Amino acid sequence: MKKAFFLTLIFFLHIYSFPQSIVTKINEDFLLSYDNGSLVIKNIGFNEEGSTSIPEKNCRVTLKAYDGKVYGPVYGRIDLLTGKFIFTVNGQDLICSVPVEKIIFDSCYIALNGALFKNGYPSIYKQNDKIFYQLLSEGKATLLKYYELKSRDEMPYNSTNTTRIYTQSVKYYLYLNRKVHKIEKNNRNLPKLLAIPAAYISNKKKNLKKEQDLIQLVAYFNTQ
Repeated sequence: MKKAFFLTLIFFLHIYSFPQSIVTKINEDFLLSYDNGSLVIKNIGFNEEGSTSIPEKNCRVTLKAYDGKVYGPVYGRIDLLTGKFIFTVNGQDLICSVPVEKIIFDSCYIALNGALFKNGYPSIYKQNDKIFYQLLSEGKATLLKYYELKSRDEMPYNSTNTTRIYTQSVKYYLYLNRKVHKIEKNNRNLPKLLAIPAAYISNKKKNLKKEQDLIQLVAYFNTQ
């Protein structure tokens, strides 16, 4: 169990309250400050269990903003509660204020090494165009990996302390013909979305439950 940030409480803190060495870095990169020189900080609120970010710990990344500027290397992670990229400065989590379009993980644990995350896709369900998806295969059709965060609150008997427990799950989407399509449970509708014959799936012994096989199917479609 750990102390966490209650994300409905967001406030601003002026740069002059930070050490000069950090002020210089902020001014050079313009990653944490707004035009008025303030920073966005997540405020401590209640106990929580489970990770609310991808990955759980900061990794080295390169950021590409919508204006074309590239920032890096920087260290941080994607906050699934806000959909923003966050840094940790002096033990305090800060939300990046620059409109980021792409996040490339340069150095992280093996599953995310070289991973590319991007937003700007059409809205679907509760996911708007600000949501970051991991791109697994890109081309005429793009395979998107979405990290969904769910939570439940628990209050022990005879206690007033609430613990919010977070769990993550993965869902896949396909960006095709300027639309985002949900890939159904066990990914059974992917061949239909791509118009790939069942005989091809059978002959190539593709398992639709395996992520790597999904990537290969989309890559095959993109070469046709």
